[in-house]
Amino acid sequence: AYLPRLEFARSFFALAGFSVEADGQFDDPDLAAAAAARCGARVVCIVSTDDRYPEAVPALAGALKRARPGVRVLLAGLPAEPERVEAWRRAGVDGFIHLRADAYAILAALARGNGDEA
Repeated sequence: AYLPRLEFARSFFALAGFSVEADGQFDDPDLAAAAAARCGARVVCIVSTDDRYPEAVPALAGALKRARPGVRVLLAGLPAEPERVEAWRRAGVDGFIHLRADAYAILAALARGNGDEA
């Protein structure tokens, strides 16, 4: 169910020449965070379905930040509710990639290493 969003995320990062070093399906946020920490990526994109995000995003974003401080955590998709966006930012999500996102600004910021536009 999440494969279209996964392909969108892969294509989004490929626009700037980024490669997807690893991907996998995890039900446990700590296992996902450990895998992300092992691969050494400085950017991690959470990809799932809208119905799984409310439970998964806060736990996974927090686990990612604990496992690899300084990692940029992005989410594929954008919730319609502004309060959810803010809650997920507080949980550790640094930015959102989606159809209306400014891909150039996000990818340029990530390429510079700061990710401030994400």
